[in-house]
Amino acid sequence: VHIEADGGVSTVSVLTGSTVNEVLRVAGITAGPLDRTEPPSYAVVEAGATIRLVRVEEQFRTEIHTIPFSRQILRNESLPEGVERLVQSGVNGEEELTFRAILENGLQTSETVMKSVVLSEPIAEIVMIGSRSGVSPVTIPGSLAYLSAGNAWIMEATTASRSLVVNTGDL
Repeated sequence: VHIEADGGVSTVSVLTGSTVNEVLRVAGITAGPLDRTEPPSYAVVEAGATIRLVRVEEQFRTEIHTIPFSRQILRNESLPEGVERLVQSGVNGEEELTFRAILENGLQTSETVMKSVVLSEPIAEIVMIGSRSGVSPVTIPGSLAYLSAGNAWIMEATTASRSLVVNTGDL
């Protein structure tokens, strides 16, 4: 029986009806817990057969990856249209990824992510954008109070004199 293992080829004589495991034992070759044989280790070999021992190992590595921050835009009717104000700067987050690589006879055959741990959550960038239009003010008799997007507004004498009364944060 011929054995291809660890970069070499050897030949051993064994009794008829021997399994692949028995042939390897006679040849003094020890298979590791992840190693595999072709044919399988329980198979009975015939005279002149070739057994291939594939050395399998696993390696683990970790990497830190950046989680990009998102951008939130808030419309604000108290700012002129097109004007932008930064309310909160964005901050990238970080996550640690653990990869598992499988090597067969020293060559990588696969790699998968085994674990992902968020080290720090990203913080969104918040930008306020003006949405006040250039509509001509209208004269109104008295005062006008109204709700818009959860905020309370009041106008007195003209639509140009609008004031925020209650702010819920959604401008």
